[in-house]
Amino acid sequence: MKILFLLCFSLYLMAEDFVLSKQNNFPEFPINIPKPASQWPQSSSQRSFDVYGNYWTLVDNEVWLLKASSKQWRKVDNVPKGKWQHLINDETGKLVIADDTQIFRLNPSKVNQGWKDYSSLIQGAKITDLTIAPSGGMLISCDNNKIIDLKKKDHITVYQTKFKIDKIFVDDLGSIWFRSGKDHYVKESSKDAWQRDWKLVARMPSGTHDLGGDVLDGKFYMEWALTGMYDFPNQGKCHEELLSFDGEKWKIEAHYGMARAYCGVSYLGNNIITAGGESRDAEGQKTYPPIAQSFDIESKKISSLPELPLALPSALSFNHQNRYYLMGYGQEKEDHKIHLFSLADGDSQWQVENKGPLGKGSSYGAKLKDKFYHIVDHKYLAILDLGTMSWTTIAVPNSPRSAAVAHYKGEIWIMSGRNKTSDRDVYIFSPGKNTFRKGPQLPHGIIWGTGFNLNTKLYITGGVDASTFNNATYQYRH
Repeated sequence: MKILFLLCFSLYLMAEDFVLSKQNNFPEFPINIPKPASQWPQSSSQRSFDVYGNYWTLVDNEVWLLKASSKQWRKVDNVPKGKWQHLINDETGKLVIADDTQIFRLNPSKVNQGWKDYSSLIQGAKITDLTIAPSGGMLISCDNNKIIDLKKKDHITVYQTKFKIDKIFVDDLGSIWFRSGKDHYVKESSKDAWQRDWKLVARMPSGTHDLGGDVLDGKFYMEWALTGMYDFPNQGKCHEELLSFDGEKWKIEAHYGMARAYCGVSYLGNNIITAGGESRDAEGQKTYPPIAQSFDIESKKISSLPELPLALPSALSFNHQNRYYLMGYGQEKEDHKIHLFSLADGDSQWQVENKGPLGKGSSYGAKLKDKFYHIVDHKYLAILDLGTMSWTTIAVPNSPRSAAVAHYKGEIWIMSGRNKTSDRDVYIFSPGKNTFRKGPQLPHGIIWGTGFNLNTKLYITGGVDASTFNNATYQYRH
């Protein structure tokens, strides 16, 4: 299947943009990905992991796949003819393969559209290498000494160099490198490149959204939750697993025994408590069970807790002074006051606390010292004083919905979400000054994602960018 290109712009940059590096190799850029359910095939090359939880590789110049839902590798059918030498999964979730004269791309969420031919990009030259571009698209090097950067929406930048290009590389700062013989050249990323503020450190088992969690004993815990794009071909899935992140890699800690999403996840003693939210059956039908489950991090066992006073379709939780608090809006369609319940170890029923400000929809927030900060969709930041159990509100400049919220260096970071400015925008609230200021832009939109502070470092993960459910975990650098 051919695709016609409408080039929005084409910019040629001369060789002076690349400078000779003193390094005799590419810098290291390790990214921790989940271990596949089955070992990589022998003699496989170009190993890759996509945002949908699938593993891809080349074996004898043919495309092989380990589906997220499978433990068996298989050769992929209906691949265009070619002796494929290069394979990547870009940040938009697309699979790209190339040999020395052809480039094809497949969208796993639109498999019926087939493979799209991008070979016209190279204009008769031969391909020497392929990797992921700083923008998240594809970066191609050719034997005519050109590097082609295909960005989103088919925007193209072409770098014309004076040297033969053997191999290309993109480092963690978004700088582009190439090797020519024994020499290495680099074009440093711009001062406003997102990679100078955020570092990609790990990937979750798949993209997911509507997340929340908390930190206990050096790990961040959250439910795997819900994704609209999982497996191959893509399909929606509500997961039943509890995940943890130790600052380096994600791990499946436990199975709830039922699909769970939009839950409140925090801790009580040595137990991770998951409460409220929704569940889905095999046919995708939603239910809102008023349940709470406890995971003992030492025994690794799941047990049930007292039933909630009412169902909370989207819940949010935190721990304060050895009590587990759960909040969320009910099933009412109109605005209503947020519900707040609490539970101590050994309690036989939940305590009903003061209701919060008017609103509806999903719940996102973070605790900092003796206050809890909760984003109310397109309304305000609602602040709960945990000493007096009283609420106040303050308007957020971009009026977000479903923003990731975390604390960092004594301030509250409100990141992404559907808002009036940009899905990449960050606003930082200073509790002492009661003011907001603009923060560094995110790598991309992370709507319905989650932010958290782990070992004094700020992270953000998951969510949705345009139509892609993301599995990247980023750490703030400063």
